[in-house]
Order: sequence, then structure tokens, then C-alpha cells
Amino acid sequence: MSAWFASYTQFLLPYARMAQASKVGMFIVGAEFTRFGDSPLWNGLDQALAKVFHGRLAYSDNGSAQMSRSDGGLRTFKTVDAYPPINPPFLAGWQAYDRALPTGTILTELGIAAWEGAWRAPWEHRPRNHVFDPQVQVMWFSAACQAAKATGLGGIYFWTLGLQVTFKTTTAATPGAWAHSAGATAIARCFEDAQ
Repeated sequence: MSAWFASYTQFLLPYARMAQASKVGMFIVGAEFTRFGDSPLWNGLDQALAKVFHGRLAYSDNGSAQMSRSDGGLRTFKTVDAYPPINPPFLAGWQAYDRALPTGTILTELGIAAWEGAWRAPWEHRPRNHVFDPQVQVMWFSAACQAAKATGLGGIYFWTLGLQVTFKTTTAATPGAWAHSAGATAIARCFEDAQ
């Protein structure tokens, strides 16, 4: 495992230098390394990165249940990739979820597919044989945004946009995407209202 950490540190260092040069405020050292996220070897990686990056180091945990662990090393700020199953009404569910997190927590990943009942398993982005419903994304994103503001979260980031040149919109074939959709409009409205 030490060889992997040494290699990963070398991989991250140029990005940490670039983040420092660009005055980026936070650098996420890792996300969802469930099997070895709590390894003490993260501390050495964090020390190496802190020599070249002077902002906040963070680690993205896979759900709020992981928040009590030292994933990503002791020097990292813990963030959450949030896919909790929440039944309607979504606003009340998101507020309860957010209030259980430490003050100032950032939701670094939040998404849902556009299909009826997706709130039961929001981490599933390619379900089969479900009714396509783009309004699910609108209601989910709007409620998550309103809850984040009401509970004082440190921030919220929405997922998923692919890395291809042309972002996919929400369709029955791509229900996890939301570019150029009613879900994207709900996200834009969230950030407009935050200013």
C-alpha cells in the first residue's frame, strides 16, 4: 500500500501546484476510497501536498455515515458525496440529512436520475424499466438547494455532467444527466437565489 500512496502523491503534486498557482481555495485529495480511506498513510500524502498547496485540503466521503472516520488523513476537511434515500416531501428529508452533518459541511456530489421513484436509490443513474420523469430532478435539486441554505451548509455541488465536449441532456436513455434540462434550470435558480 505504501507504494500506491507514493505513486498517488507524485500524481497529485503537479495538480496541487497548479491549484496553488491558480489560488484555488480547496484541493480534494481523494474521494470514496472506501477500502483504505482511513489508512494512516494519508497523513504523509497530506503533508507532502501541504508543502506546495496552502489552501484547505479536503477528502470526499462516500455518504454521511463515513464522516466520523479519519478518511483522507487528519489534516483534511471532510466533505460528503450525498445520495441519501429520501421520500417526499424532499425538503424535510434534505433538511434532516443536512442537520445531521457537522456545521459547514460541503456536499461535494449530489445527483439523481430522472425516473419515477429514483429517490429510493438516488445513486442508481441507469435503472431499467422505470418511467422517465425529469420533474424528479427538479424537485430533488430544488429541495437540496433550499435545505443547504436553510441549514447553513458550506456549499453544494451537483453531479453528473460527463466529460465529453457536448454535455448530454436528460433523456430516457441518459436519465442521470441534466445538462440543458429542467433540472439544470432548477440548479441555476438555486445559485441565482444565493446571491
